[in-house]
Amino acid sequence: MEERNILILGDIHGEFELLRKSIDKKQISDVIIIQVGDFGIGFYDKHKDQHKLHTLNNFFIEKNIEMYVIRGNHDDPSYFNGDHNYSNLKLLKDYTELNINGFNFLFIGGAISIDRQYRLAEQIQYGKRPSFWFDEKFNLDIDKIENIENIDVVITHTAPNICHPNNDNGYPPIVLNYSYADNTLLDDLEEERNNMDILLDRLKIKNNIKKWYYGHFH
Repeated sequence: MEERNILILGDIHGEFELLRKSIDKKQISDVIIIQVGDFGIGFYDKHKDQHKLHTLNNFFIEKNIEMYVIRGNHDDPSYFNGDHNYSNLKLLKDYTELNINGFNFLFIGGAISIDRQYRLAEQIQYGKRPSFWFDEKFNLDIDKIENIENIDVVITHTAPNICHPNNDNGYPPIVLNYSYADNTLLDDLEEERNNMDILLDRLKIKNNIKKWYYGHFH
């Protein structure tokens, strides 16, 4: 793989046209883009989503851009099973390892949606297309972690407690508001962040992590 500049892209929530316009406006080309989840894929029928991915891939070909994407909580996890990869656009499976510019990257997606009950109720009450997936959360796989070595950079959607926000002063109002209709939300969020701590602690054993990039908290 040729060495190129690497750009880290946050949650875009399906704003693919805005992404293309921004790349054109900033005259971005010949780079690698790493997108940290909440790509926004899975909210439409498969044909429409695949057309969007194909169109975006063709745009990246023209710009000589390669994009790597992990799943967020606003993504259909089935798109990240390894079957939805294009020449210049890769939707990565959890625990994918890649060497980019001589650095070893580890990619792990997933997170809990604070609005999960609201989105699930929309599906049930109004018959809307699925916009919440029960397997959205970060999956801690100890067996896989034990075999991972020499990672330099970690890319995740959510993050360990040492990262912002650490909620030392309590959860922000938006989280508390959703928790009133979701009795297990706060406990589940705490468990997920604690599992991210376990991930970090286990990775420290056989890896010398230099950078950790994430999204989700916006």
